[in-house]
Formats: sequence, structure tokens, C-alpha cells
Amino acid sequence: MEFTTRRKKTAALGRWVSPLLALLILMLAVAASARADGRFVYESCDPALPAGNPPPLAFSDELGVGYEPFQTCALADGSIGVKAAGKSRWFAWLRAQIANTPGGWVESVTLTGRAGNFHLNTGSIEVGGFGAAQGTWPPPGAGNETRSFLLRTQPPTALEPAAQSGSPIFLDLSCTFECEPGAYVAAQWIAATEVDPNPPVITGVGGSLVAGDVLRGPQGLQAQATDLGGGVRSLELKINGVAMPGTATGACSITAVANPSYTGLVATSPSPCPPSLSGSWDVDTTAPPFQNGQNTVQVCSSDLATIGAPNTSCSAPQTVVVDNTCTESAVAGGANLSAGFGSGGSDQLTVGFGTATEIAGRLTDGNGAPISGATVCMESQAAGSQTVGSPTVATASTDSEGNFGLEVKPGANRQLLVGYRHGSFEIAKKLTLGTRAHPTINLSEHRIRGGKRVVISGRLPNPNPADHVLVLQGSSEHGHVWLTFKKVITGPQGEYSTMYRFTKPRKTTGFRVRVVAPEQAGYEYVTGTSKAARIKVRP
Repeated sequence: MEFTTRRKKTAALGRWVSPLLALLILMLAVAASARADGRFVYESCDPALPAGNPPPLAFSDELGVGYEPFQTCALADGSIGVKAAGKSRWFAWLRAQIANTPGGWVESVTLTGRAGNFHLNTGSIEVGGFGAAQGTWPPPGAGNETRSFLLRTQPPTALEPAAQSGSPIFLDLSCTFECEPGAYVAAQWIAATEVDPNPPVITGVGGSLVAGDVLRGPQGLQAQATDLGGGVRSLELKINGVAMPGTATGACSITAVANPSYTGLVATSPSPCPPSLSGSWDVDTTAPPFQNGQNTVQVCSSDLATIGAPNTSCSAPQTVVVDNTCTESAVAGGANLSAGFGSGGSDQLTVGFGTATEIAGRLTDGNGAPISGATVCMESQAAGSQTVGSPTVATASTDSEGNFGLEVKPGANRQLLVGYRHGSFEIAKKLTLGTRAHPTINLSEHRIRGGKRVVISGRLPNPNPADHVLVLQGSSEHGHVWLTFKKVITGPQGEYSTMYRFTKPRKTTGFRVRVVAPEQAGYEYVTGTSKAARIKVRP
């Protein structure tokens, strides 16, 4: 241990100036600010800490004789203090400097003090400033006594330059006349509540997870946090608000203590945690909390707090799109995929209502060699849909030549995606399948006299058949020109019914009647017509 000795003839005057200056500062300070987070206890002079963790000390005998400082913090019941080693007179003091956490301040100090063997001596412990008007404490001969000192509720102002570096603790021992040796003033278990108002700053968020592409399979992310004050305690990744495994934790100099001044977790320095901390994560986008579609990515960091909540900051939420709908293949190596309808391999096809079809394709590696035993998926969604990712509706395995086939079941207009995925790699081929609508038509009569009405009815098949337009058309029995004569709107179940009056012909005439379902919003079929219904009209 090394003590710094200084002599100041103005020390006695400081006993009176300091209280006045403190009062002036208090009057000029703004009213107490709202309670900040990031509070932690910094403890010194405790044998439970490494080497007792003594605070920085400075000793001054200020014209006195016979006084000596001591520091035994590493010993059981150890302390810091001043003692009269021989016949003493005048006064001496020992200052323990409790430094502010960077960017913050010491809010309060709790310590255990004792004094004894006084003859004509006087002594005291003063916290926050030499000569602070806090009364004579501790009482001599009373044994250990614990006391808390509230120092400030907001940061030091420009009028308090000394307080901007920390809060001193003065142990003062004096004797007006020559006194016998043995008097002492001691302090131990010094617990300072540090206020760190500054949250960590997060930088360097990057990696494939936030690269901007559609995500599949395993992805990575890196980030860094810095902190002015207690340092960075943790750095974590959150997906959709859920913390992911692999939280990075700063190596902080903290330990648990139990003594008259404080019981709980304490720091052994005003900056116990590292000023910066890096983290990296490897995540699987196929597992919760990821979901297909949009996901939110955030990185959050906290500093140290042993009292209340820590300061926490998070990066701006980033939205990423995940699409793991294609069933993953256990076989790797696929690089090229071909797929099309039928033997011709067309990208587009229109089929009749209720008709199934086939897709054929081949999977090869980068050199054109076939990939055998790989899984190929087929996804399907309604034509024109902008939804990212659709459930896999069928899968197939490639044969020894890399060939595969997929059956497409009957249905409405669809966009089909035939793909191969292994891990985060995916290749796919888009195909468009159209299906013709197939409305039905019925006539109430097939032979009528001219001037009579006939009821025309039928149905538009599912899905979503309600409230759609149907067009009624007529033609001569053997004509090629169809003329529109009426439009109807389907009912809740796709049904329709209307009447039409045929004029009187000069001779018996045959007609054909059909219904057309045109392409329209909400009914995803290609324009289709019913079979023609025939009717004879007599004069």
C-alpha cells in the first residue's frame, strides 16, 4: 500500500468553506431528476473481495505529529483509518476516493465506522467533502456502527468540479493539546451506489440474417455493443420478441457479499464490465420462433445493475422474410432444376374443369450430372397471390437419372413452384396452370310456342361462386355466331335463374342457349362456357 502525503495550511479553513460551497451547489442545482436506471453497488474494503479491494487513499498530517494511516482491508474485520501511534497533537486525515462510474455519479454511500481510545482527541468520518456538516460520527467507544449518506440525485454541475471525479470519504483525527497514543478512527465495508444513466450503444449489426434476401434454413448474425459507465453486461438476439440462445455475457468483476453495510451482488470497480462486447449467432429459420413470412429481428444490450433494472437499448427492428415451405432434401448437390407440363415441358398450360395434369423435370449438379434420391417439392397458391411461401402440396424423389414427376390435382387457376432445397440453398421453377370455368345450364322446356317464356337456370361451381357475373348467349341451331341476350348474378351457392321470352317465328325454329363465365376478380378460373342447351320454338 502506498499513501500520498500532502500538507495544506488551508485545510482548517476548508472545514468551514466546504459546507458553504455544498449549500451553494445545492441551491443552484435543478430539482431532483427522475430516478435513473443502471444502478449498481461498488464496494471496497471488504475481506470477501480480492485483496480486500481497498479504495485509493491519500494521507495528510496537516502540521500534526504522531498520526499514522492504516489499511487492513484484506484481513478479517479489516478497515482503513487513522491512528495516534505516539503522543499526538494538531490533526491528520485520511481520504478514501470513491470514483464516479464514467458518465455517472455516486448517489449514496453506506459504510461501517468505529472510533475509540480517545483521550483529549476528537475524530469523525465525513462523506462527500472534507468538513461536511454531518455531525461527529462515529461515537467513540460504541463499536461498529453503520450509516448511509445520500450525496446527490443528479449529476454534478459545472460548479462542482471536485464532485465530477467522485465522492471522497475523510477520516479525521485531531488533538488540540498533546494526547496519549491509541486513538483511532476506522471505516470498512464501503458500499457506494453508482448511477449509470447511459444505455449501451449497439453497432455493427450484420450477417446473412439481415442481408435482405428471402431466408431459408441456417443463417448468421453479428453485432457489437459499447457502454460508457458500468460496461456491457449482456448482448442478445431477439426474433419476434423472443430471446434466442447464445446471449453474450460480459466478464464483469462482481461478487456476492454479506456484511453490515450491504448484502447482495457488488462490483469491485466503478467500471466492472467490459466497455464493449461482441456477439454472434447461428440460427435455424425452420425452427420457432421463426415463422414463414415476415419476422422481426432485434439485438438488445444491457449494462450492469445490482439495484433495479439495468439500462437496456435495442437496435431498430428489422423485418426479414422467411420461406421454408419447400420440404428440405436430405441429399445435397442440386444446382440445376428443369420442370414443365407434360412431355413438352411448357411453363404454362390451361386445362378443362376438373382435369388433373402432370409435371415432369430433372435435377442435376453444377456439371450437369444427375442427382439421385433428392426430394423435390411442389407448392401451390392462387393465381395472382402475393403471399410469400405456400404449403408443400406434393413431393417426389429423383431417380438414378435425376428425373422426377409430380401429379397436379384438379383445381382453380394456380401458380406452381417446383423446387429443391438443402439448408439455406434453394432453386425453383415457376409454372402457371389455368383451369376453365364450367357453369351449368338447364331449360324449363325444350319445345315451346313463340311468345312464351322459358326458365333458364344453373350453377357456377365452387370455390367462391357467389356474386359473380354470368353471360347468357344464344345462337341458331347450326350457326357459328353467339349473341349475348342477358346477364345474371349468381346467388350465395353459385346458383342463378332467369326467364326469357322467345318471339313468334314464321316456322318452327331451333335455337341453342349457353352460359359463359368470364374471368373476373374473386373467381380464379379462365373463361369457360357451359354445354349448349337446345330448344324448338313453334309459330
